[in-house]
Amino acid sequence: MSLRWWEPGRPIPSTAAYARRRASASVGPVATTESTRPPADTSSPASFSLFTIGSLDGSQEVWSVRVPKVLSFMATGDPDGTVEGINDVQRASEAQFGPGDYRPNIPVAYWTFRVMIGFGALA
Repeated sequence: MSLRWWEPGRPIPSTAAYARRRASASVGPVATTESTRPPADTSSPASFSLFTIGSLDGSQEVWSVRVPKVLSFMATGDPDGTVEGINDVQRASEAQFGPGDYRPNIPVAYWTFRVMIGFGALA
């Protein structure tokens, strides 16, 4: 009997994939296209933003440099995986826990991640 939570050859589980599975159980699929969807809605496959210029509150993307399918791979282990958008997770959280704002502070999360990667690249 193996007591390991991960077996070689299987994708490493992530909290993002777990959250996506939990949210998709309570929120149905969202039919959008890549060209018309806001950046905070569910997408499959999802591109990873290397650099984005957006509104101050983080709700709208003005300009970005993106790498196709990388976010899907990072979140699910599959380049064509579905990544649940923050608006859909917000709706699912409101349905499960009641009214409230369950979204993280987008600009802080975005820029602290970029700073962390930058320090790691300099080290």
